[in-house]
Amino acid sequence: MFGRQRVQASGRSGAAHLLVCGNEKGGSGKSTLGIHIATDLLNRGLRVGILDLDIRQQTMARFFAYRARTASIKKLALPMPRVEILPAVRRERVADVEHEERCKLFRLLLDLRNDCDIVIVDTPGASTNLSDIVHSQADTLISPMNDSFVDFDVLGSIDPVTGQFGGTSHYADTVRHARRERRHADGAMLDWVIVRNRQATFSSRNERKVDNGLRQLAMQMGFRLVDGIGERVVFRELFPLGLTVMDSAVLYDLNVCSRTSPSHLAGKAEIERLVRALRLPLEAEGAQRAAIRRELGRPNEFRTRIAELLH
Repeated sequence: MFGRQRVQASGRSGAAHLLVCGNEKGGSGKSTLGIHIATDLLNRGLRVGILDLDIRQQTMARFFAYRARTASIKKLALPMPRVEILPAVRRERVADVEHEERCKLFRLLLDLRNDCDIVIVDTPGASTNLSDIVHSQADTLISPMNDSFVDFDVLGSIDPVTGQFGGTSHYADTVRHARRERRHADGAMLDWVIVRNRQATFSSRNERKVDNGLRQLAMQMGFRLVDGIGERVVFRELFPLGLTVMDSAVLYDLNVCSRTSPSHLAGKAEIERLVRALRLPLEAEGAQRAAIRRELGRPNEFRTRIAELLH
């Protein structure tokens, strides 16, 4: 009941779209995807909120700290998101820790969704209390994976010889539960998108088996398969600057890359294609949410609603 109340509150008219980057395997590319999607949306003029729940790594939060530093040093007018990190809770009882974490998370999510057009949440590469909660709150869940049996194992099992699908994994079951909770709460359906990263130019026999397994699992689990981004040096080179290939004008002005750089142009095209494939509520719907917020301002009713839900 506690979690369902918050879904109903956050799902009201004018609330920001919640995009969660989730996968219980570390190094799958969650933060990289989130960073590039965020900068693309920022450069479109949308207000973006970032919630970094990976308390140990904080990759997304650090990236935007680098971005702010670059903007300050170079005197650049870089579009910036609102970045939030949930502070660690320390209590003697585990139950008290989990309760306080939930309260803080729901307050922050409600505030972010009232203040932004799109909210992007980066989750850790492991199952946690907070990660499970945001999965059940998500409008869109993107789970990046590489074309290998190692990454496929996060979703389910597959016979490496026959290529036949064996069964779902713990993470797939977690998402199934999250979708059920969301549907029961407000009738909405979580859009689960598997993003295939680092795909090889030429497919191997192994990759074809993984592809067949993914398509079998997609029919059973109801997720969508889309192409992600390749392994590009330019992504790593730009990270310490807090910049991405979507910051084209700034990159050219700083002479970081040329307008004809094949890697830059290809990387930019990949991100643009990915964002289109995610089917996020942009342009007209984003403008409508902004109009609703301008009309309502920051009403006291919003804060009262938070208090009612948390007590």
